[in-house]
Amino acid sequence: MIANTEQQDPETLLEKILPFAATSSFSTGETIMSPDDDPQAFYYVIKGSVEVSYTGQHETRITVALIGEREFFGEIGFFDGETRVRDIRANGDVVVATFNAGTMQLLRREVPSLFIDFLLFITGKICRKFRRIAGEREPVASYAELLSTRHSSTYTESRPLPPSLLHSEGWHSTCSRAERFKAELFDISHRMQKNEAEGTPDRQVEQRCIDLLVDLNGSLRDFKAAMEHSGYEEVMWGYVFK
Repeated sequence: MIANTEQQDPETLLEKILPFAATSSFSTGETIMSPDDDPQAFYYVIKGSVEVSYTGQHETRITVALIGEREFFGEIGFFDGETRVRDIRANGDVVVATFNAGTMQLLRREVPSLFIDFLLFITGKICRKFRRIAGEREPVASYAELLSTRHSSTYTESRPLPPSLLHSEGWHSTCSRAERFKAELFDISHRMQKNEAEGTPDRQVEQRCIDLLVDLNGSLRDFKAAMEHSGYEEVMWGYVFK
C-alpha cells in the first residue's frame, strides 16, 4: 500500500499549527535564545525580525544572519538535541511562537495527521537549508581537499608566519586590501540581510556588492604580482581565499 504523501499548503498548515504554540513579545536587543537554553524548543517569527550572532575574539559580537517574518529558527537543535551555538536577539519589536516538546506532544496526541504534516514541512525546510549550505561550502570543501592531498606535508599543523613575510611590503599591501574587502563585504552582507528580512530591497547596496566583487576580482592580479617569487605564494592565496 502506498502512503498518501499529499501535504497541505504552507499557508493553511501554519494557520492550523500556530494556535498550538505559545506566543511571546520581545523588544530590541532582548535575547530570545542563547547557547545556555534548553534545545527542546524551536521558534517561528510572527512579526518583526531576529538577529543571529555569536561572540568572537575580544568579546566582539558578530552578526551572521537576520531572520524575518514567517521563518523558523532553532528547529535543527530541537530535532538533534545538540547545544545551541548562536545567540538570537530581537531586531526591533518581535513576536514569536514557541514550539517546545510539550507543544509537539499535544499536537501529536490531539491531531496526529496535522502533526505528521507539520513534521514533513519542518524537515523539508531543514533539508533545503542543508542543501543550500552544502552548495555554498563546495568551494571551501574543494580547497580543503587540495590542502589535504597535494599539500598535506605543508599544512599538517598551524605554524606562525615568519617575520620575513610579515614585514614584507607585498604581504602588508595584500593583507590591507584583503581586510578592506572583508570588512566591506561583511557590512554589505549585514545590510542586505536586514533589507531582505524587512522586505525592502536596496538596489544601491546590491550594486555596491557587485562593484566590490569586480574590484576584488581585478585585485587578484595585483596580489599575485605583489607576492610573486617570494616563496610564500601558497600562504598568500590561502589567506585571500579564507
